[in-house]
Amino acid sequence: MLRPSASAFNPSASIFVPNGAATRPLGGGSNFSSPEVAAIEDLLGRLSLAVKEESTPAAAKPAPKPMASVAPAGPKPAAPATGGIKIIKAGGPAAAGAPAPSGPWASGATSKGSGGIGRDKAAQEVGEYVKARGVSVLKTSGLLRKLAVMADDQNNTVAREAAMWACASLCDEAGSAVEPFMAPMLPVFLERLADKATSVRGAADAACQALARLLHPEAVPRSLPAILAGTSPSRKWQSKEGAFKMISTLCETAPDAVQAALPDIVPVVSDGMVDARDEVKVVAVAAAEAAFALAGNRDNRSLHPLLPVLHPETQGDGGSHHQAQWHDLRAGCRGPRVGSHVPPPH
Repeated sequence: MLRPSASAFNPSASIFVPNGAATRPLGGGSNFSSPEVAAIEDLLGRLSLAVKEESTPAAAKPAPKPMASVAPAGPKPAAPATGGIKIIKAGGPAAAGAPAPSGPWASGATSKGSGGIGRDKAAQEVGEYVKARGVSVLKTSGLLRKLAVMADDQNNTVAREAAMWACASLCDEAGSAVEPFMAPMLPVFLERLADKATSVRGAADAACQALARLLHPEAVPRSLPAILAGTSPSRKWQSKEGAFKMISTLCETAPDAVQAALPDIVPVVSDGMVDARDEVKVVAVAAAEAAFALAGNRDNRSLHPLLPVLHPETQGDGGSHHQAQWHDLRAGCRGPRVGSHVPPPH
């Protein structure tokens, strides 16, 4: 008898599972989960758990239960005069177990998550995984979409903080290859700087600084509008503070790009130096000093004597002369060139 011919191979056919068990399609159906997706979910889960445990204050942990009071021991029973069998009642001294452990290890709790790692290490693993697999894993695993959703989850503080730490790790560990994916998230970073949770604000500041160090000088002009928008008077003071700190960082990592953008930066930092919050004033002055200290710009050389204008309270005349020069400087910087025509202070 001839064997019947087999049917043609169908790549979309389901896997045969005996006993009528459920099948899953091979062609990327809704029930299919790639190893990359599973790995990313595991990494983000470990990071979220570590963030949750480190953000829990020690005072919120339940106090150990007090030990039960022990009744005073009665008189010791007399030993039998001669041989025989010694009977010990249940609950007597010989039946007592070993003493209960005391100290911080009594409950077996540790400061690390279920994976045995801390928050920083868990975040670092996310960046190292993307670096090892390539930036394409950001989309194939859905990591980029997951981070955007977590960062905007207003009902989950742990998710927002974990997203910020993961983004900071991607910038630090994966390198310049992730810049095109992280730079569009800059407005989200600046928004999280004013988050209601202090831990989220700290993580967002780390993400902003990591992105500022990562930005290529050619990418600074495209990211600078978002940074300057973070200093708008309508923004919260934490966002303005973080934006000015990013400008100071860019003065170190991309000085040429900052020099070219001085006509846009100088009016912004001048407004920040008269902000109602002292925290914003301090970082705005630091950003202005870093910008004016840049070398190699012919338009900027004559502005170095104007640095005392940034601290008018230190001048003998109360700063009125320097304040007038600073207003002239702002007017000159609003044009296409930096106002090198402003005379130096006497």
